[in-house]
Amino acid sequence: MQITNSIAQLCPYEGGPAVYSARSLLRIINDSIEYYDDIVCLQAGYYRVMDNRNKIKQSIKIVPNPSNSKVEIFAVEGNESSGRLRIFNSIGECVYNSQTELGVKLKSIDVSSFAPGVYSVDVTLADLSYTEKLVIIR
Repeated sequence: MQITNSIAQLCPYEGGPAVYSARSLLRIINDSIEYYDDIVCLQAGYYRVMDNRNKIKQSIKIVPNPSNSKVEIFAVEGNESSGRLRIFNSIGECVYNSQTELGVKLKSIDVSSFAPGVYSVDVTLADLSYTEKLVIIR
């Protein structure tokens, strides 16, 4: 386990596919681990330009998750004036669809009528899209 963790912490440019394999294995145990490749790669001597999609990923959060009544979706950053927020159930049906104004707090959504399970929250900002999982419990 310790070896897998040390491989997962490497820069992907340095460790190649082994880094992604180690991260996949660790994600099974703990899916909340985040890797900051820009910092790690720079320390290893690899210069790369930050991808805007990664920036969006780090700036959107769903609280609380898992939830049973209400969730709030936050966006720390955003250059666009509006975006689209959709929630899909586990078989791909859209159960919530909304245009939303961007800012610090995107939306507060009542999920008490949703069936328990795993949902996919899709936030689209101009040409960027981000998907996060949402768990509904009872």
